[in-house]
Amino acid sequence: MQNKKLWILSLLKNAKQHQKIKARLEILENQNIHLTIQNQHLEKSIQTLKEQNKILSNQNVATIHSLHKLTPQAYLKLIEIHLAEHCNLNCFSCSHFSQLSPKHFPSLEQFSKDMQQLNSITKGLIGRFHLMGGEPLLNPNCKDFFAVTRKFFPDSAIWLVTNGILLETQPQEFWESCKENNIEIHPTKYPIKIDWDLIEAQCKTYG
Repeated sequence: MQNKKLWILSLLKNAKQHQKIKARLEILENQNIHLTIQNQHLEKSIQTLKEQNKILSNQNVATIHSLHKLTPQAYLKLIEIHLAEHCNLNCFSCSHFSQLSPKHFPSLEQFSKDMQQLNSITKGLIGRFHLMGGEPLLNPNCKDFFAVTRKFFPDSAIWLVTNGILLETQPQEFWESCKENNIEIHPTKYPIKIDWDLIEAQCKTYG
C-alpha cells in the first residue's frame, strides 16, 4: 500500500514537472517565433538599405563624373597619337579598326607644328604620350617623331606602343633615338612568334 502511495505521488510530481517543462517550451517557441519575425524584418531592412546604397552610389558616381567634366584640369594625363593608321596584323577585334584602314602616315612637318601648338596651349603639362597606331614601326620616320615630341615636351613620359614584330629589324639609329629621347617601349605581346629575349638584349645594349 505504501509503495502504491509513493508511486501515485511520483506520478503527480512528474506531471507537475512535465507541465513546467511544457510551459517553458511554449515560452521558448513563442520567443523563437518572435525572433524569426524580427529576423525577417531585419533582412527586409538590410535589403532595402542595400538598394538605397546602390542608388546613392550610382548618384555619387554620376555627380563625380559631372564635376570632373565641369572642373578645368590642371594638365592632360594622356594623349594618344597614331604614327601609322594601318597595321601589319589583321586582328579581328582591333578597337582602332587598323585592319580596315588604308596605308597612311602623318606629316612630320605638320606633326611638329601641332606639337608646338599643343605645347603652347598646355604649357607643356601633359603626363604621357602614347605613340601608336596601327603599328607605329611601319612609319619609316618613327624615330623623328620621337625627337619632335621630346623637343616640345621634355618632362612628359613618351611610350612607343607596338606589337613588337619590327623591333628585331630596327637600325641602330632607332635605338639611339629611343635612348636620346628617353622613349619607353611598351610592346603588346600577342601570341605570335617574336624573339623577346633578343629585343630585351638590344634594349640593354643601347641602354
